[in-house]
Amino acid sequence: MAIEATKRANMRRASLRSIVSLLIGSKEPPMASQAAMGFFTDTSICIGCKACEIACKQWNQLPASEPL
Repeated sequence: MAIEATKRANMRRASLRSIVSLLIGSKEPPMASQAAMGFFTDTSICIGCKACEIACKQWNQLPASEPL
């Protein structure tokens, strides 16, 4: 049942991406659909360093974002 819900969510995401790309005229190819990712963290010891975000991006080979 959870797999079906994930598939439906991915299909909705892909549909929304294609609609948005049509509206804004994006010439980039659509992104491949991926399963949603996440992790648990103990926020009671969080100091706000964002090392967890950096580690997640490195692990999943995602581009880094500019610091604010």
